[in-house]
Amino acid sequence: MPWFLVGDQMHSAPLLRKITAIEPAAVGLWAVAGSWSSEHLTDGLIPDNDLPWLFPDALKLAQALVVAGAWKRVRNGHRFVPDGVTHKIPTRETVDADRSSAAERQRRSRAAKVSRRDSRVTDGVTNGVSHRAQSNPIQSVVEVINQASGSYALVDEDLILKTIIDLIAQRTGRVLAADRARTVAASILGGRNPSDPVAYVRKAITAEPNPRQRFLTSAEDVPPEPCGQCNPYLRLEDADGNDAGPCPRCVPGNQNGVR
Repeated sequence: MPWFLVGDQMHSAPLLRKITAIEPAAVGLWAVAGSWSSEHLTDGLIPDNDLPWLFPDALKLAQALVVAGAWKRVRNGHRFVPDGVTHKIPTRETVDADRSSAAERQRRSRAAKVSRRDSRVTDGVTNGVSHRAQSNPIQSVVEVINQASGSYALVDEDLILKTIIDLIAQRTGRVLAADRARTVAASILGGRNPSDPVAYVRKAITAEPNPRQRFLTSAEDVPPEPCGQCNPYLRLEDADGNDAGPCPRCVPGNQNGVR
């Protein structure tokens, strides 16, 4: 908002004495007209069409300001006479430049805030995965994804691992250890944020054209020998022939009891 500035020497300036000697009420018109010019950015011009609406008896008082030297008569109006002591009216050029500079500062400030916010989210995902992945890659990936999206509920890790172990066993005949299944899950998710991680890994494994090459290491690709109590997939079966989970003897790394 532009301001019509009155100098601190106005009260004792010779111009004020001239105005009050001719017509004291003209000081009121002078102040109101300065405010109007600053708002409309007319650079001190008071058009004849607008003058009567600014102050009572504005036409008469304008003549007093001209006689006192505060205003000068110009075509279709009056204009403030600058004296460097009594007042300062902002020019349109100065105000436009200030507004452009302020808008640019705001744009840069918003851009910086967005950049800092995005950096915090990126750092959180990267650091969260790298710091916790060695101990538990699946939980690390799921936890960081949920935190970034504003949800802190962890997906059931056992359900993800069971899905991976079962599907890879069906497609390759090899049963992964739980730790190896975590690594596979971290590879499949890859920092993504699926609404249903279990369905996502199931689709990825089912659609993989070469599951042995992608999901098995060279050691895992060697057919294991069942212990005699489990089936060829190293899975236990109950009395009715239903799956009862991985064989604890033949499936190393199944300390978590993943089924």
